[in-house]
Amino acid sequence: MSGRDRNAPCPCGSGKKYKKCCLANPSTTALAASFSLEERDEAILAAESVVEGAHGTPFHIYTLSEKLLFGDAGWPDDLPGPLDEALMDARLLWCLRQRQAGGQSAAQVLARDLAAGLSPGARTYLTQLDAAVDVLATIDQINPGGVVTLRDLLSDAGTLQVSAPELAHRGLRGSVLQARLFPPAPGKRPRVDPQSLIFPADAAPQVLGLWRTSATEARTAVPDLTDSEILRRVSLFFARLWLETERRGAPEMPRVPMSSLRTLDNETIAMMRLTFDLRGASARAELEAAFAARPEFEAASGAGGGTTEWNWVRAPAAAAPGSDENRPDFRTLATLHFEGETLVFESLSRERAARGRALLEAIGGEHLTFREVTEQSFDSAVAAGQSHSAAGSSTT
Repeated sequence: MSGRDRNAPCPCGSGKKYKKCCLANPSTTALAASFSLEERDEAILAAESVVEGAHGTPFHIYTLSEKLLFGDAGWPDDLPGPLDEALMDARLLWCLRQRQAGGQSAAQVLARDLAAGLSPGARTYLTQLDAAVDVLATIDQINPGGVVTLRDLLSDAGTLQVSAPELAHRGLRGSVLQARLFPPAPGKRPRVDPQSLIFPADAAPQVLGLWRTSATEARTAVPDLTDSEILRRVSLFFARLWLETERRGAPEMPRVPMSSLRTLDNETIAMMRLTFDLRGASARAELEAAFAARPEFEAASGAGGGTTEWNWVRAPAAAAPGSDENRPDFRTLATLHFEGETLVFESLSRERAARGRALLEAIGGEHLTFREVTEQSFDSAVAAGQSHSAAGSSTT
């Protein structure tokens, strides 16, 4: 990423060494979407550091991302470094593009909340993730100067020339690309996100088969989705397929349709958000002291070093020895965080929300008052996000 080898061929496709080309002339690395490769890397590193924290992706979205990739099996422990990093990038980008309660994506929230610590280009990358158009295409031609000709696999739109310097040395003619195109600046070509999935040409039947299955499932749940919106929604399924093509001979893992996602307790997944009003000036301090004294809660550190979020976890005695429930990713039942004079509880099922409310009222009833509960299925959350996009601007 930002530690690119100075003596490696320049990704712009000029044939020169990186140090003699774009590194020496930073203006030539400016992307159509007004950010450099280094600024894109800066945005991703910033997102990685906070995506599970108060500024980043809500707990339920981050948990769903792993389920979409690997179901209940969890993240494999034996992935080679480059494959592991590529999948982490794909997961992060999927999370960053999901919408939160206020209608903004996690990427937009990050760009806003971390603005002071990000360069203008890094903020641009995060804010323009929403406007990026997802495509499934073949690489028709690799041209000098990092210009690549793509042929859309999902329509009769023909070919499109895009700025994709990374593909000049990573891709092969005929390869299949699942990627995001950033909107072009005036007089520029659309820019391919450097984090793209490249499939060998002989994997095209598998890629198109996955597309047909995914599109049918997605449109059954949300009929008016465009091709780009479906690709955004199911991009992690393509990341799974990409992993399988990279690990030829490895056993194939069954894909988990979104409609059949369930918690490890076999509960129907629903995005639950409970809001409690705090009572009294000392309510937050009293509640945090109560959380700290109980084994069901773990504190998470915020960006400033103070406790901004708590995890509600399965009590150690309730987890079977050696089961996946002993893994940190799998024993978190919900997250809690303070927003001004309120406490917000988020979980992935109605059952957990009911148990969580009863627990909170039992240990801190005199310090909080239940205000409301909101519930969304994953499909309805996607539909709401797409409606917001259509009503806002050209963000899809």
